[in-house]
Parts: sequence; structure tokens; C-alpha cells
Amino acid sequence: MREMTCIVCPIGCQLRADPTKMTVSGNRCPRGRKYALEELTSPRRTVTSTIRIIHYQKPEHDAQLSAMQSALVSGRPMEDCDRSAFKPLVDFFCPSANHIEGRLPVKTAQDVPKDRIEDIMQAIHHLVVTTPIHMGDVIIDNIADTGVALIATRTLLEL
Repeated sequence: MREMTCIVCPIGCQLRADPTKMTVSGNRCPRGRKYALEELTSPRRTVTSTIRIIHYQKPEHDAQLSAMQSALVSGRPMEDCDRSAFKPLVDFFCPSANHIEGRLPVKTAQDVPKDRIEDIMQAIHHLVVTTPIHMGDVIIDNIADTGVALIATRTLLEL
């Protein structure tokens, strides 16, 4: 007998599933039974992560970004800089290369087999995209040969 918590709905039923007889008890709705049987036979998950994104700097943003970088490096109080210049998900600013590197949140469009998650994460680790990116954009059609697309979960026009 295998015990698990159903994650399909907010109730969170405590399920008991017998893998030999393929029976489920403790579910309050049919979705719990379906979840337990899928978990026993072929567990699947949605993968969420972030990938590198590069934004090439526009000349009109040079002054703001230079002020932001110097404040972060020198330890000056943040009041000395225009707070609107600070953008979420920015990891690295390289003035000589005239670009900013950050992270873009992504997820698989459907659930993938649990045993393929490591392969997917390896593929994600090597990805780099450039702005602009819109929420829902397909980053890769077939991530790690799973037949599932990797999509952006945030719009980043500029970092």
C-alpha cells in the first residue's frame, strides 16, 4: 500500500493506493483516483526554471544603467540612484559589451515524464535567449526530445 497526498485540487485528500490491485481509497472525487493511478503507473510533472536572457543596451539607457552599476559596486545608498532603473531578474551588467544578462522564468507547456526531468534541466542549463520575449513565447518546441514545448512565463521587453 502506498500513501500519498492528492495535489489535483485544494482539498488535499490522503490517498492510499495499492499498486498490485490498482485500487485507490481516501479520494473524495474521481480526480483523486485518476491522480493516484497515474502516479503509480507513469508519474508526470511540470518543470519550471529560469534561463539566461541577454538584453543589448539602448544608448538612451546608458546613464541610468551606469548609475545603477556604480551604486551597487560602490555600496552607495540606493537613494542616490533612480529606482526606476532597477529591474527585476538582472544578474549581470557588462558596460564594455553593452549588454545586461538576467534570468527569464520558463516552464514546460505540459507535464513531462518524471524520469526525463534531469534531461530537461540539462537542456535548460545551456539555453540563452535575447530580448524581447513575451509571455507564452515558445523557447523550444521539443525540449530534450519529450515532445513538449518550453515556454516563457514572463514578458521581458527590456531588462
